[in-house]
Amino acid sequence: MINEQVISHGPVKLNTGSGKTKKGQHCAIHFHTELEFLYMRRGCMKCCTDDAEYYIREGDVAFINSKVPHFTEVMEDGTYDTLLQFRDPSGVTGAMHYLSKFLRNSDIPCYVFDKDDPDTAELKKYIDEMVREDKERKNGYSYYITANMHMITALLHRRDFLPEESKLLAHKAIEKIMPVVEYIDENYSEHITLKELSRVMNLNEYYFCRMFKKATGATVTDYLNFVRVSKAEKMLKSGMSISEVSYNVGFSSLSYFNRIFKKYKFCSPSSYKQISNHIDRFVYED
Repeated sequence: MINEQVISHGPVKLNTGSGKTKKGQHCAIHFHTELEFLYMRRGCMKCCTDDAEYYIREGDVAFINSKVPHFTEVMEDGTYDTLLQFRDPSGVTGAMHYLSKFLRNSDIPCYVFDKDDPDTAELKKYIDEMVREDKERKNGYSYYITANMHMITALLHRRDFLPEESKLLAHKAIEKIMPVVEYIDENYSEHITLKELSRVMNLNEYYFCRMFKKATGATVTDYLNFVRVSKAEKMLKSGMSISEVSYNVGFSSLSYFNRIFKKYKFCSPSSYKQISNHIDRFVYED
């Protein structure tokens, strides 16, 4: 079974297991737009992404980034954890959204905060406070939960897991290339040439490429591919075939689209489409 986890009750999903799990039980492969944390209360669990395995042991806290396909497997009888999910409260919209995501695309898919890491103790404190507030339900408890959510987000920013978007986009070099960023956002589905983009900036191709590389640390082709893949995500959920999606976002080669999609999304377009088409609740399976 393949599913997408969905949070439907407010900005935060918080759940502590019962401890009745058995070794070998697993959560089917899924992804979600929310950030996810697994605070291992007892036992051990394995989290697998497309290209790596992470072992989460008692006292550890695992961070799983947004839209990363993964599944978990119980490694010891009686294992249980606290699951926390919420959407990144920071962010920008429009063409700037794609540029921001591109500049921070080095975001790791998964990271395990070891129980001996000082930041782990801080994370567990915030999660424990959220669990307590949710259990006691005193006046204003939702504000306390939200406050702790923001403290966790701040910690991720401090560790550069979630870079400050305002700082990324405030650089003067970024401001200079914004006409091209907006042009790509409006015309990504068309055949876009370097000559066209250079004309937008009123520069020759050589100087335009240098300016773009200075601003983003990457080539304009890299950015164009990233935008097209990001647009493809939504189309893959709409019922279009993969070849249709590839064509509609501007790729002339299906094999090239498959390769570039996996580079940025950690899985193939077919896997992503399959996951997206099976929306279900979080479930452990024998």
